[in-house]
Order: sequence, then structure tokens, then C-alpha cells
Amino acid sequence: MVYDRNNALLASLIWARDTRSLVTLNVYPGLLPAVARDVGVWVAVDDHGQPRLGLTAGRIAGVGFGHVW
Repeated sequence: MVYDRNNALLASLIWARDTRSLVTLNVYPGLLPAVARDVGVWVAVDDHGQPRLGLTAGRIAGVGFGHVW
């Protein structure tokens, strides 16, 4: 499932049973309101139930960080 505004991708949700990441949610910069507008969030849950989290900055293309529990 994807969400876009004026042909710009703002969020995606992917569920796949036969891959390492069972569920992946990606919220791109521009979707969140107010101060968080320049922030994107990436969350995934792998096939062992381990979550992963990542943040991106819209003003600094290609820069972000992630964490695996």
C-alpha cells in the first residue's frame, strides 16, 4: 500500500511473508506535520519479531541513522 500527494510518494506499507522483513513502514519527509515535516521514519519487523527503526532528514539528502534491537 502506498500514499502519495501530487505524484510524490509520502508513505508505504509493505507486508511480505517470504522475505526477511515481514512488515515495513516507510514515512517519507513531508508527511508529518509542523516541526517533524522534514523528518522521515522507517520501521521494519523481521521474521524473528525483531524491530528495526530508522530516521531520515529531508533537508540533508541521503543522511539518516538506524537501530536494530
